[in-house]
Amino acid sequence: MGIVSDFQLVQLDNERNKGNPVIVEVLGTQERLAGGKHVSTTTNIIGRVRGVAVTNRGTRNMKPGEDGIRFAGTREFQVRKKDLVALGITDRDEKNMRVYHSNMVYRVTGQSWLDREKIVRLFTERTRDDYPVFTAKWDFEGDTVGVAPANCTVTVPTGTTAAVATDGATKVVAMTNAATLCPQVSVDVLDVIEGPAITIGFDFKITGAIADDMVGAILLGGITDIANIDSNVLLYMVIERVAGMLHLKDLTGAIFDTTFTASSWVRVDVLINARTHILSIVVDDVVLVDDLDVSAITAVVKHVLFVGHAASAATIKFDNVEVDCIAR
Repeated sequence: MGIVSDFQLVQLDNERNKGNPVIVEVLGTQERLAGGKHVSTTTNIIGRVRGVAVTNRGTRNMKPGEDGIRFAGTREFQVRKKDLVALGITDRDEKNMRVYHSNMVYRVTGQSWLDREKIVRLFTERTRDDYPVFTAKWDFEGDTVGVAPANCTVTVPTGTTAAVATDGATKVVAMTNAATLCPQVSVDVLDVIEGPAITIGFDFKITGAIADDMVGAILLGGITDIANIDSNVLLYMVIERVAGMLHLKDLTGAIFDTTFTASSWVRVDVLINARTHILSIVVDDVVLVDDLDVSAITAVVKHVLFVGHAASAATIKFDNVEVDCIAR
């Protein structure tokens, strides 16, 4: 398929790329005209452009791993030239250009033009240059019942508990509170998060005596202790009971508010696009937040922190913490 006009390109971009825009980056040294001659500069350029992935074309017989190449074949992207110009990208940047789309990284290998040079055709090869493809999961099945989960940062004040327990045929982490103290368990995902976009998911369940009060909290960000909460938190979800109903909401209640049933597992998936600063939240397969702009938040997700609430008699259980960077 070929794009026939600038207008058609914008229409297709609106239809196909909601929450998943085409991002172009120029890395390394660029050549710019100054004083009648080309000089070198190392300014990094990155930004969104209006564009679509058109088709896969042909194959190339390249050695595995050569210059970051992992997959045979090329993909063509057609993008608006004026968007590249607005970013300061010129034809001379071809050898240093990367395209980010659908959680994949592509290296630009050639280009041509359409519609009186209003549209640039970027021919690319998929690479592993920057971001590996993987899934990491913590299901605690290999941990010992009755002790703190391995590979986590655990804070257990006197009178509280945070340990691996059984729930039916599976192992989970269970947390209980004291009168004035609460436990914390941080699943440390900082060593596995890579890529321009990731999904972080987890299951949780609330059991026991649940009063009308805050029950606990779940935080995604760069902290392992809620006492250090500051701007280094991307998402702060509060679990509370109000008028007999359990709610999952953000700290202010402004982002989302959904109800769920006690003693039932709840699945939460958070999609974070680090390059476009877009966040989406899905609870039990229902989209609660779609394409939320979090560009004002600078936090990097290194930990998924589960926190109890002092004086709450409820037990918080969690399981199946996953980090997914598989291209979708």
